[in-house]
Amino acid sequence: LFLSLFLMLVILRKIRKPLDILTETTRKFSGGDMSARSIYKSKNEFGVLSSSFNAMAETVQTNNELDRKVTSLAKLMLSKYDPNDFFHETINALAFHTGSQIAAVYLLSEDKKYFSHFESIGVDDNAKQSFSAVDPEGEFGAAVFSQKIQHIKNIAEDTRFVFHTVSGKFIPNEIITIPVIAGKETVAVISLASTGKYSSQSIKLIDNISGTLCARVEGILAYS
Repeated sequence: LFLSLFLMLVILRKIRKPLDILTETTRKFSGGDMSARSIYKSKNEFGVLSSSFNAMAETVQTNNELDRKVTSLAKLMLSKYDPNDFFHETINALAFHTGSQIAAVYLLSEDKKYFSHFESIGVDDNAKQSFSAVDPEGEFGAAVFSQKIQHIKNIAEDTRFVFHTVSGKFIPNEIITIPVIAGKETVAVISLASTGKYSSQSIKLIDNISGTLCARVEGILAYS
């Protein structure tokens, strides 16, 4: 009887600790602390449960942050009507939320023969040159013809995008090109470039906001 009681107390003590940790972590997370994570680690069933909770919490936090950024960008775009203000604020916000050092907007000309530079941050004069809408090349060609977002990782040496620092000029590590579609036509091209690597959240953000971006640009150009 005494041995049974002793074993029961030992087992209850081992069960109570992880349960207390998981209960407290769950309370914090449900209370709004999205960074709350279980510190319990073990190879037993409670350790597996702890790891599963942390994975779920990470997913919820990431999706919550993504939704917040999408809402913030959509609200910003809906508040601007002047083309200069709209594109200036939009590409700055996109650059900030995606960790880009370079951002540029090119608009289709009235004769539909070329895309001309309209607004940018962090680019040199080479990136401000117009490019052909009939036969676009480089970072823009695939985006214009496919009308799909392009994520380029192998950057050619002759890229028009160059990032300037106090140490000199650097070619970006990755470029994301967003075609802006109105009807069936690409009316604008937005490019983002980073000296680092784009996170999966940044890619999802651009995918989620692209529909609103296209609709809003079409409205802005029509209003203008």
